[in-house]
Amino acid sequence: MLVGSRLLALVAMVAGSYRPRPDDDLHWVGNDGSFFWDQIPVRVLDVWGRWDTMMFYLPLARGGYPPIRDDGGWVYAAAYFPMLPSMMRGLSEATFGLLDPYVCGVLLAQLFLVGAVVYLDKLVRLDHDEGFAELVIALLMAYPGTHFLSCVYPESLALFLAVFGVYCVRTGKWFVAGLACMLAALTRSSGVIMCLPVAYELVRGVPGRWKLLEPRLLIFALPAAALGFWLAMNQLLYADPLYFMHVQAGWGRRPTFFLEPFLSLALSLDHHLFALLSVAGVAYAVKRRERPGYVAMATVNVLLPLSTGLLRGIHRYMASNFPLFVFLARALEHRPRWKRLYVVAGLVTMVGFAYRWGQGYQPN
Repeated sequence: MLVGSRLLALVAMVAGSYRPRPDDDLHWVGNDGSFFWDQIPVRVLDVWGRWDTMMFYLPLARGGYPPIRDDGGWVYAAAYFPMLPSMMRGLSEATFGLLDPYVCGVLLAQLFLVGAVVYLDKLVRLDHDEGFAELVIALLMAYPGTHFLSCVYPESLALFLAVFGVYCVRTGKWFVAGLACMLAALTRSSGVIMCLPVAYELVRGVPGRWKLLEPRLLIFALPAAALGFWLAMNQLLYADPLYFMHVQAGWGRRPTFFLEPFLSLALSLDHHLFALLSVAGVAYAVKRRERPGYVAMATVNVLLPLSTGLLRGIHRYMASNFPLFVFLARALEHRPRWKRLYVVAGLVTMVGFAYRWGQGYQPN
């Protein structure tokens, strides 16, 4: 499923690149006849980078965060967390510049996805049998937004750190789990949410009423230090420790009641469908009394983007919300027809999304 779904996404994206979005709608870096590219003039590599890759992650990897603007305008790059572009730059430097940061980003995305699948399989097998673990992986790989897990976006890194961190804490490697939480806090705005299942695993089963004084909880000083670094960096560059949040207003994001985005039809209806199904998955988990740490992580990961007033990005945000796929597997494990329907429909939809991504259109 991992290899097959990646090849399917790649074929769809490459096919889309033969019918690119008009140049007046999207600025292409260059072209060779009918081949337009965003990053590099190699079709099978270029298609993994569009939009945020071109506008933010790659410029951050190459030049760092830009200074505050003299005209007072928003510095939108400040909304993007530093872990992925730092790793792209670091790997490029480690190869003495032989690999461009963009190529490093493509390579890292695939490696982190492989790691995420391996440790998700290990994690699920702590509670279920081999067949159930394979079902979870199949459902994840058939998810319609799964092409993001191989693109130069932080989704596969966020997914890997989440499943790796939870697996480590559940197998007694609590300090390594703390390190994973620290890196996740610098990966994306919702990365720190993985601290919820880690914290739950640390305090569950501890006798007495002083669970919150469990010494192992000191590992959360690591993600706290990471967030402190991020706040200090924003203060130093933009004279506002919360600038990375305030800059979201430039895109129309604002704190709001989580049901409000459903009242807007500014985006296509698939955004509403993905959001509703994610909420339904959380409700199902609550009803079935699934593992509390997983429920807490899934719930916050669903409600956080819904509480910004916009549904944009919901497809890729849910791709790294791994508890949802565990819940979905629980719902489908004894329903073979529904399992086949989900896999077929998911892969067909993913092909459509990947094709438009290759063309250069907004992916979600």
